[in-house]
Amino acid sequence: GHAALAQLKAQAEAPGAEELATRFVALEEAETRYDFETSVEAQRAQSGLDDLIPLIAVRPAGAVDLTAEMFSELPEYRIRQWQDGCARRDEAVPRCVWISGPFVPGVAAEDQAIFLFTSENRVVANHVRLEGGYLGERARAVFDLATGAWAELPADAVSQVMLGQFAIVPSGVSALELDGLTLVPGN
Repeated sequence: GHAALAQLKAQAEAPGAEELATRFVALEEAETRYDFETSVEAQRAQSGLDDLIPLIAVRPAGAVDLTAEMFSELPEYRIRQWQDGCARRDEAVPRCVWISGPFVPGVAAEDQAIFLFTSENRVVANHVRLEGGYLGERARAVFDLATGAWAELPADAVSQVMLGQFAIVPSGVSALELDGLTLVPGN
């Protein structure tokens, strides 16, 4: 076992073996098997961000330049969920779209969006917002004011957005301003 481990460590030092080298670092830093597996999974998710970003269409086009750094504080499960939801079956047809807009008062339009992605043959909508340039775990489900229920989007919702068949409109929700705070109903 020790000889095989030494051989793998030698291979990890070779050019092009960065992933193996990273795993050895995780192995040396981990106190338990769980720590190691968690670290490897986090590294895998973070490395997938470079693949995820080009898959996300942005509307209005050019409204924001998405970077892997913006997504770097997302939890692993969210990154995997969005990677799966954005993976394209056809290179020309996006399966997810970031729609920038002034959805929540007090947050700049370029720092928030409604993010649509495909999940298990349905389209899911999350409201996302950047704070300090990062998303963190700030993805929230969206509510349909017309029905009074959580949004159930049509299967072609991403396609409709890509065709420009959407509008950002006032929702009629009012806020209570009190002592420098702007209070709005949330979920």
